[in-house]
Amino acid sequence: MRRDNFYYIIACIFLVLTIAYVKAHGSQLKIPLLMAFENLPLQLDEFSGNNIYLYDEIAKYESADNWILRSYTGSKQDIAILVFVGYWENQNENKLIVSPRYVSGAQSFLKKKTMKNSHNNDLVLNEFLMDGKQGKELIYYCFFMDGKVIPDDYQFRFKRMVNSLLYRRNNAALLRVSTPITNDFPVEDAELYIEDFLKDFLPIVKEFLPR
Repeated sequence: MRRDNFYYIIACIFLVLTIAYVKAHGSQLKIPLLMAFENLPLQLDEFSGNNIYLYDEIAKYESADNWILRSYTGSKQDIAILVFVGYWENQNENKLIVSPRYVSGAQSFLKKKTMKNSHNNDLVLNEFLMDGKQGKELIYYCFFMDGKVIPDDYQFRFKRMVNSLLYRRNNAALLRVSTPITNDFPVEDAELYIEDFLKDFLPIVKEFLPR
């Protein structure tokens, strides 16, 4: 049995148990952010950001209790990095984090990517190439729960069920970062560009989240 299938089966079992538990013991607790995401820095090393509003992007995750959508540009590039960070104080059938891989267009690959942050610690995120109406886009994403980065979709679902069942909390956050791919800016260059941004940005996001 594939590991992903194993996680899915376990998650389903916990889902059934969680539904029974919630009905018996009430709704999930709401866990607030430590600081609102609007306080995330607009200036980050060589990157400068601006708050933007793109309806199509926001509509995918509009159930978040707190979120930002920004465009960051490096001093040596004229290509923007689109950043969404959202936080859910609790989740239910109307307020649920949906993985970016399920709300995007056609995907040509999906893989785990390990990178180093500014403190030389390993960070693991999901990476995929999306071919949509506006062209190709390289996307990195991860989830956060209990102050930890979770790249795997099945592991995230499993942990959400466990927290709901044992602690009556399923608060979590999502980070999605993307940049366009062109003939002059191929995947290899885009990976370096995004990872150079994330090595500083991702650890800062963690400081805003409850443990």
